[in-house]
Amino acid sequence: MPEDDAKREKVKVHIYTSTHHRIEGNIVIHEGYRGRLSDVLNDGRVFLAVSEAKLYDTTSGVMVSQSRFLSVNKSAASVIVPVD
Repeated sequence: MPEDDAKREKVKVHIYTSTHHRIEGNIVIHEGYRGRLSDVLNDGRVFLAVSEAKLYDTTSGVMVSQSRFLSVNKSAASVIVPVD
């Protein structure tokens, strides 16, 4: 395992947006955040980096897009749920 991987943890999340979308993907939590998703959400950054992202229309349930990386404006996120 590379040294950088030991200093971060991937958390699988579902992000529900105010524009009727659900984003499924991973958020990386670096060691300085003590492994807490809430620390990432409350830091000063405007955007949230999501890897292995899938974007769904919540009205139809259809997957609209899939990407290795997606940048999400935190203000567009209504609910962020960690998935076990």
